[in-house]
Amino acid sequence: MKKDAIIDADAHVLETETTWSYIDKSNLKYRPILYSSTQKPDRQYWVLEDKIVGVRFPTLTEQEIKKFSEVTARKMVTDTVVKEMNDIALRLKHLDELKIDIQVLHNTIWLEGITENVTAEIVLSESWNRWMADIWKQGNNRLFWSCVVPTLNIPEALQQMQEFKKYGAVAVFLRSFERNFALTDDYFYPIYDLATKLDMAVITHASNGNLANSELLKSHPGGFVRNAFSIFRVPVMISCYDLLMSEVLQQFPHLRWGFIEATSQWVPWVIHEVKTRLMEDNIQLSPTVFRDHHMYVSCQEDDDLQWILNYTTDHGVVTGTDYGHLDPASNLDAISIIQNRPDLSPQQKHNILHENPKKLYGLK
Repeated sequence: MKKDAIIDADAHVLETETTWSYIDKSNLKYRPILYSSTQKPDRQYWVLEDKIVGVRFPTLTEQEIKKFSEVTARKMVTDTVVKEMNDIALRLKHLDELKIDIQVLHNTIWLEGITENVTAEIVLSESWNRWMADIWKQGNNRLFWSCVVPTLNIPEALQQMQEFKKYGAVAVFLRSFERNFALTDDYFYPIYDLATKLDMAVITHASNGNLANSELLKSHPGGFVRNAFSIFRVPVMISCYDLLMSEVLQQFPHLRWGFIEATSQWVPWVIHEVKTRLMEDNIQLSPTVFRDHHMYVSCQEDDDLQWILNYTTDHGVVTGTDYGHLDPASNLDAISIIQNRPDLSPQQKHNILHENPKKLYGLK
């Protein structure tokens, strides 16, 4: 990696039929099927075991995406073949145009729960990880990724972590809510222990693996898009709060944590809440708690960073483009906007765009 490489800490792939082509013939019954309707040509849905599962963004025309970009004042236009990783060379060319050296890729479908079938989860996660391993091989050491693991079967999750660490997986993806477990539950301790040994980060990306909670929030007025804040972003904040209030950070002192795609605006509130509650037990929260416990939060390009950095220090913030998605977190110009912000020093920009994501993901 070059000295000042620009690192996009939050980019995405959109799953396609190719994603599941790694499934063995004996397990084809677990292969998701992509359905669409002539009545809603912009909507496609993954169906598994006769149920709609996971997250699939609308398939908009280039003109529709341009209009959406204009309304939101965010640059989002990318070729479908690039978002779906059907042309790796074209993806790398686009990164050159955006002046991004490295992207760390996260999934889309697993932002929500997919299945409660143990075998199905093992089969699907392995196929997804093998797909990403092949993408990494073609990526010229520029496309790293966070692996998904079958949390219904921890021994299998550990096995996949060990295997795919060798093929560009720099982190383990865990949803903020994993079914009925919080990330502080000792159920996940084997994953945390192995992640530490393998020098992998644990990433809690905007997500929600508790189907009952997700469905409840979707039913609120405004529908899925307007309630995405409650469904996906708020759980990230809760996970950070829970970890700061728990013993997990002390039990795994060298483990790195990433809180991705929920903005960074919530950090001062969480820090204040933790301080207040720890004071009741005469415990003082370190002013450098994010640095002390290797915790990183991704900001959006329009966050009040001078305020945030007072709480995270310069060593706790990364950023990303949310490349491939169409939502309020997406902006292909996010990197360049950070680079041109007059309120940030050159060192702060270097930390956010290079040093911090390099440390978070253990990039060499």
